[in-house]
Amino acid sequence: MSGPNHLQESVRAHVRSDFLLLREDLTIEQALGIIRQNGVGERIVYFYVVDSEERLAGVLPTRRLLVAPPEACLKDL
Repeated sequence: MSGPNHLQESVRAHVRSDFLLLREDLTIEQALGIIRQNGVGERIVYFYVVDSEERLAGVLPTRRLLVAPPEACLKDL
């Protein structure tokens, strides 16, 4: 893969620590469980969705997460 090295690094190296990363292979139910366990507070409106190597796969708004069926997979949203 070509391009600047910083674009190939883990997303975690470039986001603030008050953001929660969710893996794309999680179901909505699993993701909501992780969110509840981590006590993210009220200020997060979007979640970073990452692949197995923590590369950014997308951004998911909280509302979309809350209205999706519990069995749906994040990567399908």
